[in-house]
Amino acid sequence: MSIPTTMSFCFCSVREENLTSILVGDMTLDELRENRDNQYLDVRQASLENYTEELVELLGEGHYALCDLLFLANNSTPLHEQHDGLLYNVAVVPEIVKAFAATDLKKLVHDIGYHEVESQEGLNTFRENLNHVHELFKFAEENKLNVIGFTL
Repeated sequence: MSIPTTMSFCFCSVREENLTSILVGDMTLDELRENRDNQYLDVRQASLENYTEELVELLGEGHYALCDLLFLANNSTPLHEQHDGLLYNVAVVPEIVKAFAATDLKKLVHDIGYHEVESQEGLNTFRENLNHVHELFKFAEENKLNVIGFTL
């Protein structure tokens, strides 16, 4: 069994005006994420820090409702060209929330295939990270925000 990757699939909620600032080059994605002086309202972040490549591969097969996380992302924006970012616009965010709710995250984590060799604590952390991403999308839905997806 291979060692899990350290690539992180990250998400950040963003107001429309801040997204526009990123797209025209007035602000970078890193500046938004740092938000040092809390000048950017409604910025929340969550990430999947382990098993990202494995998760993307599994979701790419299309057998889970959560596959929408990959298939509803818009990669045809300047955000993708400039920052390798994916855009989940306000119209798509509720669909991602529903996809999370319709997916058995425990089964998803199990199906990644590390349940036999990895510690239960690590898998619990990964499932917890999935829940944090779900909460971020719910926050974005409630506040009518876009979400940016990116990898680190």
